[in-house]
Amino acid sequence: MKEKLRKILEKIAHAGVSFDIFVPEHDAHGHYSTNLALRLAKERKTDPMALAEKLVGELGKAAPRDLFERVEAARPGFVNFWLSKEVLQSELKRIAKAGEKHGKEPLGKGKTVIVEYSQPNIAKELHAGHLRTTFIGDAISNIHEFLGYKVVRWNYLGDWGTQFGRVIAAYKHWGK
Repeated sequence: MKEKLRKILEKIAHAGVSFDIFVPEHDAHGHYSTNLALRLAKERKTDPMALAEKLVGELGKAAPRDLFERVEAARPGFVNFWLSKEVLQSELKRIAKAGEKHGKEPLGKGKTVIVEYSQPNIAKELHAGHLRTTFIGDAISNIHEFLGYKVVRWNYLGDWGTQFGRVIAAYKHWGK
């Protein structure tokens, strides 16, 4: 959906500025919002609110009629979008149809990543913190696998320093 919005905005703005399309923190600001008018205003040295209002008018002409329920300009120069119920229903049906494959893109096809995690200090007791890093590492690995990467899970046993130096020294001194 963001890409569809981006194409429409780039078409009507005729500008090569970079801009963001994002999900606002508050539902009152729409399903999506953009800072395009703010970026254009800075480049063109004009009022961002006037540009935002102009973009709203142009969107009414350029976008498919059933795409938005509402589009509005908001201070200091954002454009907020509310998608129509038909578009939301269509997106939900598409997601349901895709099932577990929804969001799966072969970004990592043919690539390998190594994920290091857990790494307990073998000279100390295990504790809950080790579980936390194990769960986080496993989740990161699963996400990468979902995206098509070959994942190598790696666990270094930590702190081979002083403790093992002492063990080796003791073995050499008292060992056989």
